Amino acid sequence: MMVDLAGQWEMLAESNGQRKMLVESDGQGKTMAEHEEQGKILVEPAGHGKKMVEPEGEGKIFVQPAGQVMTLVKSEAQGKMLVHIWDMGRCRWNLSDKGKTMVEPEKQGKILVETEKQGKILVETEGHEKKMVEPERQNMGKMLVKPEGHEKKMVEPEGE
Repeated sequence: MMVDLAGQWEMLAESNGQRKMLVESDGQGKTMAEHEEQGKILVEPAGHGKKMVEPEGEGKIFVQPAGQVMTLVKSEAQGKMLVHIWDMGRCRWNLSDKGKTMVEPEKQGKILVETEKQGKILVETEGHEKKMVEPERQNMGKMLVKPEGHEKKMVEPEGE
């Protein structure tokens, strides 16, 4: 949950479903946060009150300010966004290892992505509008998913 404490933003987030990390901004653009058993995390503003967290080997996480319900995790390998939903202050994966894929988020709002069997993806914007779009073949590679075992792995999305 995001809390405004003495002019500082603090957020407790789950990095992999088990270890938690405390993210805070010192108002000067950068701060170092401790990541349990995984060294340091460099936190930088990413515009509009967002903070970009880069845990070791986990890609980049864009954290929304208070009031927002989505956060985006960026896969280092492909540079595509995976959509996650915040639930009670914790990051819950909205992707599974069954046909989900990752796409670039649209410039306006955030997107909720689901892959259909026909190879198309269902995009749901913040305005709850849904549409089917054809993913770019060249951009479909491996995706980062979180199975029930709480461990992330790289898998090939369906429809390639």
